Amino acid sequence: MKLVHHIKLAFGIATLCVAAFSLSPSCAFADSAASKQPPFGMESLTTEHLQKLYLANSFAAPSARSVFIEPPGVEFSSSWINEHGHTTSPTYQRVTKENYGKNLVKELKKSLKNNDWKTVSNKDKAAVVLKPRLFDLNIFSPEQSPTRQTIIFSFAGSAALQLDFYNEAGELFMRIVDKRDTPEFVGSPITNRSNNLLYFKVLMNYWAVNSSAYLEHLMRGIEAEQAPSP
Repeated sequence: MKLVHHIKLAFGIATLCVAAFSLSPSCAFADSAASKQPPFGMESLTTEHLQKLYLANSFAAPSARSVFIEPPGVEFSSSWINEHGHTTSPTYQRVTKENYGKNLVKELKKSLKNNDWKTVSNKDKAAVVLKPRLFDLNIFSPEQSPTRQTIIFSFAGSAALQLDFYNEAGELFMRIVDKRDTPEFVGSPITNRSNNLLYFKVLMNYWAVNSSAYLEHLMRGIEAEQAPSP
């Protein structure tokens, strides 16, 4: 694997135009770990679509467009636990985290495929290992009964996402961290489990579209940098 220095790639990545729609960034991260400086050897890039994009100063270039996605960790925000932890059952919390994690992976796979990346089921056969973490999950109006409906706020909620990209050598070469609100409800703001998930899936799609496009743009920059001179 060839060593890549990110300086020549940074401008193209930071100015990449990706999203066909926009969502509002949410409030500050409740998770203090997400607000800390990036790991040693990484630098922050300013982007239009994501709050935090970090790129390693140098790293071994992935040898192929193949990705293994680890099962995501999913965590409710501490404020949600304080407000709704005693009114929602452990089963509701477990099933919700499982469903949101599965749908996040589904959106990531779909967007990676649209950018000509292949997701593999064997970690040893992947050139890139993606470790997602969905945290600060705040569903504004959770419910226990699938049939119960409640008139609520303009939004289903908010969440934060961290995506860590590792190469075959186990080096963290790119990290994305972002927190946003779901899109506003269309029509009457009626919530139930399926409606909440529907609007969070729009947010997951936003993250997936942007992160996979940045990954592909990075790979194209690497290939252009390493192409032999004519």
